[in-house]
Amino acid sequence: MITKLKQCGIIITIASVVVIGSTHKQDALVKSTMLKAINNMFQHAYDSYMEHGFPHDEVLPLTCSGQDTWGPFALTLVDSLDTLYLMGNYTEFEQSAHRIINVLNFDLDKNVSVFETTIRVLGGLISSHYCAISLRDHSSGHFMVWYDRQFIDLAEELGNRLLLAFDTATGIPYGTVNLRYGVPPKETTVSSLAGAGTHLLEFLHLSALTGDSSFATASRTAMRSLYILRSSRGLWGNHIDVRTGIWTHRDSGIGPNQDSFYEYLLKGYIMTGDVEFLEMFDTAYDAINAYMKKGDWYVDVNMRTGQPSLLWFTALSAFWPGLQVLYGHVAAAERTLLNFFSIWRSFGFVPEVFDLRTGRVHPTQAMYPLRPEMAESLWYISSATRDDHWQSLGLNILGAINTSAAASCGYTTIANVSDHRQSNRMESFFLSETLKYLFLLVNGTSPPMKQEPFHRGFVFNTEAHPLPLLSIDSHQPLPWQSNVMDLAITFFVHVVACLSSKNMAVRQKVALWPSLVLPIPEQVDTPLFERSKSLFGEGKVEFTKQTNYFQKHPPSWYIRRSILWDTCISFKTQPWLYDFCFGKTVIRYRIENNSRTQRTVLGVRNLREITRNGSSLSHLERLVGRPLAEFPSPRETVTDNLNSGDPCNENGKQHSVQVTYSCVDNTKIEHATVSIEILSDCKHQVRISTPLMCT
Repeated sequence: MITKLKQCGIIITIASVVVIGSTHKQDALVKSTMLKAINNMFQHAYDSYMEHGFPHDEVLPLTCSGQDTWGPFALTLVDSLDTLYLMGNYTEFEQSAHRIINVLNFDLDKNVSVFETTIRVLGGLISSHYCAISLRDHSSGHFMVWYDRQFIDLAEELGNRLLLAFDTATGIPYGTVNLRYGVPPKETTVSSLAGAGTHLLEFLHLSALTGDSSFATASRTAMRSLYILRSSRGLWGNHIDVRTGIWTHRDSGIGPNQDSFYEYLLKGYIMTGDVEFLEMFDTAYDAINAYMKKGDWYVDVNMRTGQPSLLWFTALSAFWPGLQVLYGHVAAAERTLLNFFSIWRSFGFVPEVFDLRTGRVHPTQAMYPLRPEMAESLWYISSATRDDHWQSLGLNILGAINTSAAASCGYTTIANVSDHRQSNRMESFFLSETLKYLFLLVNGTSPPMKQEPFHRGFVFNTEAHPLPLLSIDSHQPLPWQSNVMDLAITFFVHVVACLSSKNMAVRQKVALWPSLVLPIPEQVDTPLFERSKSLFGEGKVEFTKQTNYFQKHPPSWYIRRSILWDTCISFKTQPWLYDFCFGKTVIRYRIENNSRTQRTVLGVRNLREITRNGSSLSHLERLVGRPLAEFPSPRETVTDNLNSGDPCNENGKQHSVQVTYSCVDNTKIEHATVSIEILSDCKHQVRISTPLMCT
């Protein structure tokens, strides 16, 4: 094995880098040597996959065999095709493009992850399409002359199959979909925040390329619903029920199951110029700094209270400094990344979880699966600062992988960072992300990325697939957006010069993204619940009182029922009409020709319809409710007193209802309890206990 690696020039080149000095000439030699090593590493891993893994998803680097993991999608090839383009290997790009087009088939009775399939396969196909047309149009007839839109045809087919996962009352997608039959009948309704909110970049591009707005609409709706369902502190939980909108796991952090949601908010703004995504990210960033940031570390907190819950560093959170650079907070990013990299220095890798309280690796989360996040942040910071120090840290990553992870058929997961034992897996993101970011760290902007369609700027999706910036005409702008300048800027050309002031807020970066910094328009009020017919018109089950019930049982509990969120029940007792629906209470007062309605919103029966059609975020919050001024904590209550204004008896008392809302925790999340007590002919007491009040 070592002999083969030496023949590839890998072990030898890494050793030679370590002893080189720091003069300008030697620095150039260091970069040249590192670049050669990275190319050799990629070629070794890629050739191993093609020889022993393809058309399976991955190659097993120790046993030199293939396995399907997320597909079968020929995943490593789909994921690494744009890396071939970026590194300038156009001949292999074209050959592998033929292979992918010939082998991919999505008409499978196969349950797949919506998240992984979106970022790896859909993102890979869309990015490869742009790479292909770039070669077709700018290689003087040497490459891809046969290409039309084959990758987009595959992407559209896959997108339509994934779109079935978004058919929920909240618009938030299921975590799993069957490629042939849609959502499996017994599929859990619980999805992670990242799984539910990492599709925006891919779906917006798919709509732009196909002319089918359903992809963009579904993705925007899901992002809006997630935004609306944040806690009163501006925090999101770890897992959410996509049917009810109730958070089932309330730890809030920037690491596993949450990371790319924040990433797509900011990158969605950069890619489209849509200020709504920036508003969302501003909210998230402020809350993260207010509650999660402890020094230059970030911990998980309870989304309701903001109190720390898990004092851990997670390997996935190493993406955060790179996102801080995109937001303009470069100095903060540098401090954070130096903290994170101290763990790498201690172990030679970063474990999945490091306990900040004990200073030890988590005993069951000790592996390093060749993750890219540390290299990703190094590249962003190096691009912004032009400081070669960050490249030297990249050399640490390069050397560690070659020293401990090299195998006969690729590179292995490190089973435990404490002893560097190898494990028989090489994930596709090693070629798609880790080696790509290391290549960019050393090489700077790759020449192919300066050609159309990337020349005006691009963003990487969370799998490091480059996607060009979209003009405002390409992504179905919201109705209140107008006169937005075309996004004729090149992000990667200007980022270094424009980030010289390291602490600029994104709204101040006029030199960097002049056409993206938009004024927030005035919001126009529209009548609350103008879509009341769709919200209240169907699914009601009416319960009528028994004869002389009130005389036989005064005053007592009249209704005590568990209500499923996808049904409504109504109760009439003159002069009041009560409607209890999906997270929503509507109480109407009717007597003679006088009619009044009191709507107190705890959620929405079909949140998707509201978030799909609202004109702005603040308008959405008025429609959906953000239920009351503050969310009550468990065992706390909020009370509304409703008076009709009409006399009930000769003493002048008015018909009135007192409605008390309370949080019910640790209950079955799909149920609420409603009770009505008839205190007198003039006064009713309504008590509603619901998990939606606990968010």
